[in-house]
Amino acid sequence: MKKMTFLLTSFLATPLIACPNLTGNYSCKSTDDPEEARMPIEITQEVRDGITYYSSSVNLIINDSEMFPADGKPHYEENETEGEEFYSKMTCIDSTTVETEYTAKAGSSNAISVKSQVTKKDGGLAGVVSGIIYAEGMEFPIDPYSIECESIKNAE
Repeated sequence: MKKMTFLLTSFLATPLIACPNLTGNYSCKSTDDPEEARMPIEITQEVRDGITYYSSSVNLIINDSEMFPADGKPHYEENETEGEEFYSKMTCIDSTTVETEYTAKAGSSNAISVKSQVTKKDGGLAGVVSGIIYAEGMEFPIDPYSIECESIKNAE
């Protein structure tokens, strides 16, 4: 009976949506600015206890180049000395798309909130980033912009 309960619990705890395999080296740029230089990005991932963790060489989909769980749960971090708070959440939308929400607060009236979606497509990645900056009681929207990444082996 204990074995059956464990198996059932393990099955129910396993996400039903498979996360995309984003592992690779990419050359990325904004599709909104044809003059912008390409930026190299490396993404790695691993699965631990049924949860996919991603890491990026830059802050495209996750922060600080750390392994970050795509578990759909909010993660909080505070720096009381500096009066900073960080919130982030990563979710696998389907087998091709990962969505990230990230908010950083500094003090009581300054913050930035960013939402991004990265989708695996035809030998590369496509992403959309948008957000809002809060400063001293005012709001400044970050217009959505698109990012396109080619696999380094396909890029030239």
